[in-house]
Order: sequence, then C-alpha cells, then structure tokens
Amino acid sequence: MTLGAEIVPASHGSKSRSGKKTLSKQSTTDLIDRLLRIRADMVEKLKQTDALIEEIRNFENKVATLSGDAQSELSFTIGSPTQRRRGHVSPEQIADEVYELIREKGRPMKRGEIARALLERNIPLAGKDRNKNVGTILWRHQDRFVNIPKLGYWIADTDLPGVFSSHKIG
Repeated sequence: MTLGAEIVPASHGSKSRSGKKTLSKQSTTDLIDRLLRIRADMVEKLKQTDALIEEIRNFENKVATLSGDAQSELSFTIGSPTQRRRGHVSPEQIADEVYELIREKGRPMKRGEIARALLERNIPLAGKDRNKNVGTILWRHQDRFVNIPKLGYWIADTDLPGVFSSHKIG
C-alpha cells in the first residue's frame, strides 16, 4: 500500500536493507491518529454540505409553494368558481409584450426564456407552470407567432432568413 507524502512525512519511516520504507510502531500510531483526524474533518465537511443541500431544497420548496400554490389560489375569483382571475395583465397584453421581446432580441425565443423575460419585466404569469402558460397564450395567437422546432417562437409576419418565410405558399 502506498501512502501519499502529504499524509506520511518522510521523517516517520526508515528504509530497510531492501530499500523499502518501514514504519515503527510509534509512527504507525501517529499515522492512524492523523488519518482519523483527517477522516473526522471530512465527515464534518460532509455533514455541513448535507445541511446546506437540505437548506437549499427547503428554500426551493418554499419558492415553488409560493409561486405555484399561492398563484393558483389567486387565479379564482370569489363567488364565481368558473371565472378565473388573471390579474391585471390579459393574455392579449402578454402576447403584445412577447411580440416586443422577440422583436428586440431579433431571434426566436423558447417559452422558458420568454417566461423569465416577462417576469424580469414584472409581468405576472398565472398558473403553476408558467412556461406552459406562455406556450398556451402563443398557441392561441397563431396569427401572430409561429413555433420553429428547436429554435422557439418567432413573429409570424416577419421572415427569418434561411429558417422561416412569412409568405404562405397556397
């Protein structure tokens, strides 16, 4: 068994006549003590890492609960179980914002990227799955948007050279 020089300093052993390194009883006891301290330090760091991972998971769960459940609780109007409350931004207004976003970027955008950009602009999106919400809104506005496979959503009345032509072939 070879032990690293960082664990077994050269001063802890002596060479036998054959040239192999040998350890005295005292040096092996010292080595075991040192390895046990290193192990204890590693175990402590693992515990700290596990605690941090657990803390992050709890935080993610709280955010998911607030953003999903709280949002869905707000999505229904009291007194009318069939009428959903959409907040102060209608799907048409969201479609207008998405149109501007894509125009500003000058390239197709995937629905997750669109959802993040809308939230960065403080535009609320209802539902537990905001990306799906964006996709549904854009699907309902097919006259304004097209979904280009593997690239994302693009403006329906604007050519994307080499990728999409807004001129429909009859």
